[in-house]
Amino acid sequence: MEQKILDGAHNLTFERSGTTFEVPAYYFTEFSTKDQIDAANYLSRSARKEDKFLIYELGYGTSLSPLDSAGAGNNRVVLAFDIQGQFPGRLKDGSEAVKLPSHESGSLAAFFKLDIRDLIKQGNPVKADLVYSIVPFPNLVEEMIKLGLQLSDNVYVVPNPLIAIETPPEEMVRKVSQNHMGELLILTKSEIEAILGTSKSAYLETASEKIAVIHAHLPR
Repeated sequence: MEQKILDGAHNLTFERSGTTFEVPAYYFTEFSTKDQIDAANYLSRSARKEDKFLIYELGYGTSLSPLDSAGAGNNRVVLAFDIQGQFPGRLKDGSEAVKLPSHESGSLAAFFKLDIRDLIKQGNPVKADLVYSIVPFPNLVEEMIKLGLQLSDNVYVVPNPLIAIETPPEEMVRKVSQNHMGELLILTKSEIEAILGTSKSAYLETASEKIAVIHAHLPR
């Protein structure tokens, strides 16, 4: 049944000079909640079985950041979750500076119109190598840390640079987990991209040279 779900997924296509190419990026936004959870679990288990680098992005919105992150290297599986997420389905050459995974790279991106809480409650998700979230509002920062730590021991939360972080990251992480540490990193967009594979976000387009990033992780 799981393979049947994947066979029915919509593929992203990329158009260049009148020729259309399929890209290893799939969107499940029109599927039922149950089928999306089944597909997410299938992809994450397959990634772990094949020893690929598994990434969850929480809250991609209308961004192509998951696709950009999947295109950042080989054997990367990026699963993106947003209950209000939108995905174009087709790109044209020059329409946006975004990295595209190739079939030869072994990488892929998958987009879900799904509340990550549903996956946590119903899906018993596989632990990811990395979770990241670019957060627009201050009241969501701690929530994304909490959700991220249920999915990985390596979580990066990038708050909208226009909002103030009043609670120290160490305290935020300590409130949701006694087993993890939190630290505040001040990074450039290039440094963020080197870690996450992407810095695509409308919130970062006009950001200053240095951006605050919260990293929650196991003690070193």
